[in-house]
Parts: sequence; structure tokens; C-alpha cells
Amino acid sequence: MNIHRIQNYLTLTLDDGTTLTTNECTDEIFSKIMMHINDRDTLIGIFYPDYAEANKLKNRIMNSKYLTMDGNSIYIKSISELTVPQDFAIKFMDAEEADDNNKVEAYLNFWTLLSLNPDSRVRNNLFRWLDQWGLVVSKSGLIVGYRNVDIKTEGSKFNQELTRFVTQEYWEKKYDLNNSPEGYIVLMKDEDDYFIADEDYEMEDDDVYIGDLVDLYTILTTDESEQTTVFTDHHSHKFRIRIGHIVSMPRKNCCADQQQECAAGLIM
Repeated sequence: MNIHRIQNYLTLTLDDGTTLTTNECTDEIFSKIMMHINDRDTLIGIFYPDYAEANKLKNRIMNSKYLTMDGNSIYIKSISELTVPQDFAIKFMDAEEADDNNKVEAYLNFWTLLSLNPDSRVRNNLFRWLDQWGLVVSKSGLIVGYRNVDIKTEGSKFNQELTRFVTQEYWEKKYDLNNSPEGYIVLMKDEDDYFIADEDYEMEDDDVYIGDLVDLYTILTTDESEQTTVFTDHHSHKFRIRIGHIVSMPRKNCCADQQQECAAGLIM
């Protein structure tokens, strides 16, 4: 083994002929090198941090049940032949190594849906954007997001407040593992002061019965009459948005320029 150092320039030749060089060898780095002088892998990591990180990533992928690596590209072959972005792969392995099965399932479903998107820029950049802004990927692989809406028409039965209340209470009970929307009724104490109670609840004189929670949610999401509140987008006021109904627009009408903020488009 040969060591040559001139100020911050260092050349280290290992016994197997491997030559390591750096022009940023401070006294601190040199001391660290000398501490690990007989550890080839550690030395390579000190000289070439990027190589060490890449090697660590490869080792993690080798232990994954789902991810594989071919050259420098990462895949989930059980889903598609499309390359997986490295930042998504790292988050996926974090979940897998933590035995977070719910998150693993969410990520698998997310990549399944994302693989259907024909725009490679979306496939490469969407997860990074979601992670940056803290948006949640649901277990089904869909994105949980919110948007500003305005009232288009107030429903004759479901005003804005009742629409919000029924929707919120229904889904809170729906996703509670120890609960269910079944068996609850919606009542009103004062104007727009809604509350829910068990179906065996004994009503007081000033209570107003609105309806069964499940029945109300069903009407809210299926009724096409003027009973239900209709929302619209805040920007153009052209969309008709109702709880429980998919809002979409043709891809050809969406702006694909990722540098243009607040451009036209609902789909990624």
C-alpha cells in the first residue's frame, strides 16, 4: 500500500492495485482514512461518497421483496417494466424495512396507477412533488388532496353546512376500525347546528330529525335533483362538482407544462 499526500491532494494505492485519489484531503479526512486503512469498502466510501451511497442502495434493493435493479435502473417487475424513480424507491424500502404493510400496499397501488400515465415526466416527478408538499397517498394508491370550490347552487335539502356535516361524519365512521356509519341518525338542535346520535337516542323537544346517516349520504351522492348542493371550481366556475362524483376533463385540454403554475388541468 502506498500513500502520497501533498497538501490537500492525496493518492492511496491499495494492495490489490486500486488507486484512490482526492484533492480535498483535510487533516480530519486524513485521520479518518488512517483509522480505516485496512478496510477497503470504508476507504472507497470516504474517497467517493456517491459511490458508497449507490452501493448501499444496491444492497438494500437486493433485500427487497419487490424492487430489482438492472444496471443503474430500478424496477418493480411485478407491476411494469418502467423504471422507478430513486426517491420513490427509497421511501418504498423505508416502508418495507419498517414492516409497514399498509404503506407498502399504498405504494404498490400508487405505482400501478402511475405506470398507466403516458407522461414520463409525471412518473419521474410526481412522488417527489407529493413528498415535498406532504400530500398523502391512500391505501388504494390515490392521492389525498384538497381544492378550493365555490357554491354553484345550494340544495333544497342539503345546504352547504349539511353537505359538509354528513360527508365528514360518514367517512369518519367509515374509516374507524371500531365503528361504522350504520346505526346513526342526524339531528339539528338549532339552525345549522347538526349532530349525530345513536338510532336509539331519545329525542328532546327542540331536536329536529334530519335522517339516517347512511341514507342521507346515499341521497347526497346519488340524487340528481335540486335537493343536493352543487359546487364549482374557484377559478373558472365552469365545473359541476358534487360529493361522490368524479370530476374529469380530457387530457388533451390539460396543460402539460410543469413550469406553468395554475394552468388548465385536473389530471396528472
